[in-house]
Amino acid sequence: MTLAKIQGVRIAFDNLFLVLFIVYAWAGLLWEIALIFGIVLIHEATHVIVASCYGMKVDEIEILPFGGVARLQDPLEIDPAAEIMVALSGPVANLLLVLGGIWCASNFKVFEGIWDFMIESNLALATFNALPILPLDGGRVLRAALVPHMGLRDATFVMIRVGSILSILLAILSIVGFALGWLNVTAPIVSIFLLGAVTKERRQAGFTQAKQLVRKIGALNRERVLSVEALAVRGSTHLMAIIRRFVPHKYHVIFVLDEVGGVKGILSEDAIISGATRYGVDISVDRLL
Repeated sequence: MTLAKIQGVRIAFDNLFLVLFIVYAWAGLLWEIALIFGIVLIHEATHVIVASCYGMKVDEIEILPFGGVARLQDPLEIDPAAEIMVALSGPVANLLLVLGGIWCASNFKVFEGIWDFMIESNLALATFNALPILPLDGGRVLRAALVPHMGLRDATFVMIRVGSILSILLAILSIVGFALGWLNVTAPIVSIFLLGAVTKERRQAGFTQAKQLVRKIGALNRERVLSVEALAVRGSTHLMAIIRRFVPHKYHVIFVLDEVGGVKGILSEDAIISGATRYGVDISVDRLL
């Protein structure tokens, strides 16, 4: 549900967050959920500000039960350095709000309950988003750290496997905790929503290499020059083995060699991605010649 549009950026509620808002309001906790909304909005606005410093434009901020998502026009995940800085900025903003809450609590005793809730909420949001699970900030930082070593596609699938295991464990623990009275109903709702978010990341993971290629072509159009990475492969090499060697910020040219090292053909990164999309990643590169 769209809440507002500010300078071209759409601000929207996820339906589940709207349900939580109504539940909190019905329980007489309207100011608490309003404060949580404000904290999440600041968290996401910080992501937007830092992303804009890297020249990225934002289409939408969606408020979710566990935080929010800033949807960018540019695929952030294919620029590891930028992804780390943008991802870290949200939790850092929450920690700064914690310090502000501590200062306010020591100087404005009349609002002591509000400051305590503000401190606890910011700590909870920063801690939760630091978990190494995509699409949380911690998952994005860890994936960005893995990209230079294994490429975007493999780093994404590693994080999806890690996130799937951790999100299932969190869902089980939160449901058990709720059943035993240790946690309130928010915990299992958020954990189940997170499991759904990880599943969505898994469905979208196959597009990561294509998005990477689009970003490289865009960089080439803007800057008129792009570094090239050359790869030499046998004709029997599967496309997956080649794609795993692709790295950000460089365009790849693949030399297909015969048994004695002669060049049988030359393929571009675009040809490899197109071939993988059309025929699958398990075919040999010879089929594309």
